[in-house]
Amino acid sequence: IGNVFATGYFSSDAIGFDAHVLLNQERDSCNAGNCKFKVYLVKIDPSGNTVWLKGQSSYNQALGYGVATDLLGNVYVVGGVHGNSLIFDSTVLLRPDIYADPMFMISFGPNGNELCGFMFGSGGDDVCGVCTDRFGNVCIGGDYYMVNPFIIGNDSLYLTSDSTYLGAQENVFVAKFN
Repeated sequence: IGNVFATGYFSSDAIGFDAHVLLNQERDSCNAGNCKFKVYLVKIDPSGNTVWLKGQSSYNQALGYGVATDLLGNVYVVGGVHGNSLIFDSTVLLRPDIYADPMFMISFGPNGNELCGFMFGSGGDDVCGVCTDRFGNVCIGGDYYMVNPFIIGNDSLYLTSDSTYLGAQENVFVAKFN
């Protein structure tokens, strides 16, 4: 209780919180401002000390958009991925066969150990969100674009002609995991 969690992304050589540092191995490939963004998650204790810092180890671009915790101290991060996969330590998330703008969700325990992760075919092109409730459910939300059907778990969401916005098929979604 009283911990602060933050997620985001960086394209610089490194990002650091206290003595914890993440490197951007792809920084050397930057040209004309086309650098690879890397996602991070940091846990800071009530005294302002960095407890741990996590980041992707894959060579794909990823953006952290939302973070939430549950009553057990587990942490959930959502964001977008531009590439075939996303790797955090030993967790490998693979892009689905049908995709437009993949979204990821990954969870960590209170000590920073990876619990599980998922990648979805859409939802990662702009801000997506995550929240938890007192019953242990995790909810994510965002929009899906040009993926028909958009599959989350055992559910399939379909775009219709009513889903067209500015010439493209797009719709919102909310999904609950328990």
